[in-house]
Amino acid sequence: MSIYDQIHAALRAAQSINRLAAEQLHSAIARHEAAGSLTAKEARTLRWMLWGAALDPFAATDPAWLTALKPENSRRTF
Repeated sequence: MSIYDQIHAALRAAQSINRLAAEQLHSAIARHEAAGSLTAKEARTLRWMLWGAALDPFAATDPAWLTALKPENSRRTF
């Protein structure tokens, strides 16, 4: 199972994601993309899935953090 498949499966199974896990996963996606383990398309897909998973729990409580996690702003480091 590839890195993409593993992260994709975890995000599909996630009911809710906490802030620390979201930040670590965001960083892991960037590291794997930089290392060539993920293509740009795969990384973009995973970032959108991560953003969607974080949307419900953080939209009302911390919109600025959620905006920073959005794929268009994905070069941010936490």
